[in-house]
Amino acid sequence: MHVLMIPSWYSMPELPYRGIFFAQQAQALQAVGLQVGVVYPEYRSLRSLSPRRLLRSRFQVERCVESGIPTVRLHGWNLGRRFKFGALLWARQATHLVDIYVRQYGVPDLIHAQSVLWAGYAAMRSARVYDRPYVITEHSTAVGRKLVAKWQEPYVWAAFSGAQRLFAVSSSLARSMLSYASEETQIEIVPNMVDTAFFHLPVQPRPVQPFTFLVVGGLVPRKGLQTLLAAFSRHWCGNHDVRLVVAGEGSERTSLESSAHKLGIGGQVQFLGALSKERVREAMWQANVLVLPSLYETFGVVLIEAMSTGMPVVATKCGGPEEIVTPAVGWLAEPGDADSLAGAMAAAHEQYGALRGAAQSIRDYAIARYDVQKVVSSLVSSYACCINEYPQRVV
Repeated sequence: MHVLMIPSWYSMPELPYRGIFFAQQAQALQAVGLQVGVVYPEYRSLRSLSPRRLLRSRFQVERCVESGIPTVRLHGWNLGRRFKFGALLWARQATHLVDIYVRQYGVPDLIHAQSVLWAGYAAMRSARVYDRPYVITEHSTAVGRKLVAKWQEPYVWAAFSGAQRLFAVSSSLARSMLSYASEETQIEIVPNMVDTAFFHLPVQPRPVQPFTFLVVGGLVPRKGLQTLLAAFSRHWCGNHDVRLVVAGEGSERTSLESSAHKLGIGGQVQFLGALSKERVREAMWQANVLVLPSLYETFGVVLIEAMSTGMPVVATKCGGPEEIVTPAVGWLAEPGDADSLAGAMAAAHEQYGALRGAAQSIRDYAIARYDVQKVVSSLVSSYACCINEYPQRVV
């Protein structure tokens, strides 16, 4: 089976972990015997480009093999996918990369787009050219929060209606997708996956002094980190037996550091910056509870990574997390509510002693629902059905 993947966002040298779960999914599919390729128009902001890097991003095509996956990239300038011209140009470039890929590797049996805007629309166009089925897995918060612009809606409808299968990473996201599809549209839930072989239990017992809350993610407004700082200060301001470790980078870092000092918890909050996958795992091994205080999430990959290491979690009821977090593995709070989040974190702190022996059961829960093999098996089965059901033209 030959599958070509088109991600709507993907890793770049300066953003190596952007869309990393798409690359991991491609590698996992290849590991079970599929032929997998990736095409991606890699656009960079003009404001971020030095003259030297500007010359390196002149809409040239690069063919390479990344972690064993044949990949065709276009290095160009970001003209704004929020606007019609830039969005349709990106989709056109993606279909151009599909043509280049096909000339080198042959026509795929199926095209898998990651998010409808704009990989899904590009997949629809290429699937028509090569008379092949395509599927879309939706991840986008814009779709999840029903923030698709009016001018974008016809493209979303067209891509959704033409897909052989529609997948969503959570039930809440699937319900939102129905706002842009017909009532009879069927949407399968295929969650994101976790590499449980990599995110495993710590070799040494987790330290409990100081007790550590960990947050991993981008330092941007929708992650709710200002609420987290306020919640932490409610219970532990001045108590240096409890600390908060923040792993990630983003536009809010300076204001978050300032807020921590204003709240009197500057000495208890540690900002680590962006971490590699290996250092994220190490941070999880050294922490006691992971907190995801987001205002909105379509899923919450970091939750299943933490649980795979045996760590209980605190998250907000912001879309995907409430389908992941049960009373057996953690606590839920209201998004944007510091008092609610503080209460959930206090419960985690108070009950941690009883949970220390539950690390294996928390990990088992993550394996049972989100292990690579389980998710890949579901995808391969759906791919096979799509290919078998697809009406081939008679030449």
